[in-house]
Amino acid sequence: MLSLLAAIAMTTAAPEDEVLDRIDDFFIALYQADTEALGAMMDDELQLYTLRKRPGRAKFEEVRGTREGFLAGLEGQEKKINEVYWDAKVQISPAGLATVWVPYYLEYEGAPLHCGIDAFTLVKGEAGWRITNIHDTRDPEGCERLGKDEAKGRMRPAKLVKLLKN
Repeated sequence: MLSLLAAIAMTTAAPEDEVLDRIDDFFIALYQADTEALGAMMDDELQLYTLRKRPGRAKFEEVRGTREGFLAGLEGQEKKINEVYWDAKVQISPAGLATVWVPYYLEYEGAPLHCGIDAFTLVKGEAGWRITNIHDTRDPEGCERLGKDEAKGRMRPAKLVKLLKN
């Protein structure tokens, strides 16, 4: 009986791990430009909100987007977007609401593009965790401040970390 309980405990992922696995799945599908997989993990009403800083400018500008616009922008994309993250802060309510806050680094076709913060909101339903909102910052000068170089051993998803050029 004890061995059965131990086996069940080992195969049952902690809620935080389930949420981070969904975030990993998101970034892997983004790298593959797999709009079908991305669409399946996103809520139909997903909203995107970006605070973007252009090099040499002091202020961040706001950019809003929708699920449809995001997916349409990836349709047929052959160039690789490799986004990895570290030091995730996950909060989960008993009702099945989760937030994930992560610093990230993004390469486009192997060239460094920017770092920033991603903030995801997820809701757990019968089919598992789905992403309902994505907010992010894009700061081409933010990698040092966010500790990108020091975080290399803590980055996720492992499959994409192996592909980093910088």
